[in-house]
Amino acid sequence: MDNYVYVNGDLAINPPSYGVATFDGLDQFGNPYDVLDFGKFGAADTLSSAYFDLSPFTIANGLFLSFFYQPQGRNNEAPGQNDSLILQFKNDTGAWFTVWKATGSPLTNFKQVMLQVNDNQYIHDSFQFRFINYMNYIGNLKHWHIDYIYFDRFR
Repeated sequence: MDNYVYVNGDLAINPPSYGVATFDGLDQFGNPYDVLDFGKFGAADTLSSAYFDLSPFTIANGLFLSFFYQPQGRNNEAPGQNDSLILQFKNDTGAWFTVWKATGSPLTNFKQVMLQVNDNQYIHDSFQFRFINYMNYIGNLKHWHIDYIYFDRFR
């Protein structure tokens, strides 16, 4: 739904599929966030899903979201301890809630995360999820990579 991550086939190392979403600290035009306050800490790139109509389902249907993530990749600087990548779900009142978080670390292999949508507040006709990275606004450094996002039931 938005245009803030960089989709590429070069910046991650050994991704599960071809074409990852890289949270690179640059806006949709390739510029660092908040250039007037260089180094300010805050939310940077966002990757938001389309809307899902979950109203026909219940928690018993076993709705799961899975994805793979990797810090750093081919970038020279790893996300630091204050940096993070979060996943949020939108509830039935339109509020976003953080349901998963990774803190910065040096390069690792891709790790898989699988989360069940197990709260009735998320079972509605306009459910969404989004990933956001938090970092100092210093530009194209401290990357996170997301790959193979999969959302389905009975998993």
